[in-house]
Amino acid sequence: MFRNDDSDVLRRELDRFKLPMFIAELDSDSGHFELLALNTAHEAHSGMVMSEVISRPLHDFMPFEEAEAVNQRYARLSLISV
Repeated sequence: MFRNDDSDVLRRELDRFKLPMFIAELDSDSGHFELLALNTAHEAHSGMVMSEVISRPLHDFMPFEEAEAVNQRYARLSLISV
């Protein structure tokens, strides 16, 4: 678990891993997940650029139906891991 909300610090932590990784957080007001950080491997694999997607809901950069499905899946997983 990462205990920091600074995207630059999170990025450095994630870049220690060679697998594509990201950190997302549930916005309790909207009920949607927002990305906090991507690692370099995720950017290379997905084509996303961290500075363009952090602190934005998935709906801002994914097709609506896909964002809804991902958001629901993450919501279920977050209930399991609590």
